[in-house]
Amino acid sequence: MNTATILTEKLHTFINELRLAHFNIGVTQFIVAQNLILSLAKQGKLPPQLAQLKTLLAPVLCHSPKEQQEFEWRFNNFG
Repeated sequence: MNTATILTEKLHTFINELRLAHFNIGVTQFIVAQNLILSLAKQGKLPPQLAQLKTLLAPVLCHSPKEQQEFEWRFNNFG
């Protein structure tokens, strides 16, 4: 399994956790986040760990300052 696939699987699990926490994340946001990972992989710029994607994923998955704060906490404690 390649790094992009592993990160995408972890991302899926994390997004489901956010949804359970009442983040308003739809299919569109999931696809944008997944495409971000795949695009970085295609360019050879994919970080080896999901944690290094936090600043890129937050604007895609958060809709308010409150969600951004909670996102950071949840992201740092994920896994």
